[in-house]
Amino acid sequence: MNTSQFQAIAVIPAAGVGARMGAGVPKQYLSCLGKPLMWYVLNQMQQCDWITEIFVAISPEDGYWQTHIGDQFSKVSCAAGGASRAESVLNALTEARQRHDSNIWTLVHDAARPCLFTHDLQAIRQALLSEALDGVILADKIHDTVKLQTSVGQIARTVDRSKLWRAQTPQVFQLGALQSALQTADLATVTDEASVMESESANIKLLQGDVRNIKVTQSQDLALVSLYLAHQSQSKDI
Repeated sequence: MNTSQFQAIAVIPAAGVGARMGAGVPKQYLSCLGKPLMWYVLNQMQQCDWITEIFVAISPEDGYWQTHIGDQFSKVSCAAGGASRAESVLNALTEARQRHDSNIWTLVHDAARPCLFTHDLQAIRQALLSEALDGVILADKIHDTVKLQTSVGQIARTVDRSKLWRAQTPQVFQLGALQSALQTADLATVTDEASVMESESANIKLLQGDVRNIKVTQSQDLALVSLYLAHQSQSKDI
């Protein structure tokens, strides 16, 4: 495929309430350098010339979208959020399928993972253009020593870390294939798209992602991504 003809869409599940943060607002709307976390995700994808549309799955009871995001991004369309992350993704895929071909590459990315940098998006596109793949995900190779815990909280053994990776997003698959896999999965148990596609024996490439591409789940994460975003805005990589 010609690089200039490469196109994809994006799906952002954003119906969660962020209970672990205890912040009073869903974490995707937490302010970071004066903007909601999700704003940085949408802004990066809005500026990516090969991403043609962004589907954001929000809760029907979401009282923050209109005031925090609204109509700021021309590529954005909203879909109904679900009871789980996977259900929100499936709802957005179903909406996307009404006007996109089943073979279009679809990037699923966390709304509270704001440090998505240009070089990672470029690496994703290059991998999909240069190799015969069913999908690709960003991930971070684990360098820490990993312990397996017993049922009573003791160390069972040390795990071989040489082949262990910490999954990130975006996770990228063809629209129709991912939609079909999710339709037959137990959505309440799905933690990421790759795990569903693994059950379909998909050929999925692990790409080393930027270590700063972290998901905000605890209050201290917010301070860290603020530093990352402030630095990267100066280098124009986001």
